[in-house]
Amino acid sequence: IVVPTVAETVTNTATITSVSADPDTTDNTASASTSVTQQYTLTIIKDGLGTGSVSSMPTGIDCGTDCSEGYDINSLVTLTAVADANSAFMGWTGETSCTDSQPCSVKVDQTKTITASFTKTYTVTVNQTANGTITPALPETVLHGAGLTLTVTADTGYYVADLLVNGVSVVDPMSNNFEAE
Repeated sequence: IVVPTVAETVTNTATITSVSADPDTTDNTASASTSVTQQYTLTIIKDGLGTGSVSSMPTGIDCGTDCSEGYDINSLVTLTAVADANSAFMGWTGETSCTDSQPCSVKVDQTKTITASFTKTYTVTVNQTANGTITPALPETVLHGAGLTLTVTADTGYYVADLLVNGVSVVDPMSNNFEAE
């Protein structure tokens, strides 16, 4: 099978050689045929602070490692993104038929490049001591760059003496706001 790009021309030449002498040349025939399937390349780019993979149906793209594939012209290819642990899939760019939703269906009517974006996620957990509460109930997953509001409430007759993040004091106990990396 010869698979040209859009601008290529395919020329086949057949040569027939007789291995025996046949004086009657009127019944000597030969034929050759060429089947050309035009294809376009679909390329996936992974972007962002997170990690993940993208696969296609029909098969061909397995982007972890193989992020580009040729598909017959006007094929419908369905792309599915899967985020790795501690990552989240954020959406597609580069194809108007694809949004932040899964899966993404692409008509391969030209060479296309589509970006799958992933971001890091963090799991926030709380080790709460007696005589107060911290809300919301945790653990909770937070996207990179996003915030999470925790409310620390001391029981009647008690006050917040300190807040620790990863064992490090991060706040003046009388303050209501702090940031942690």
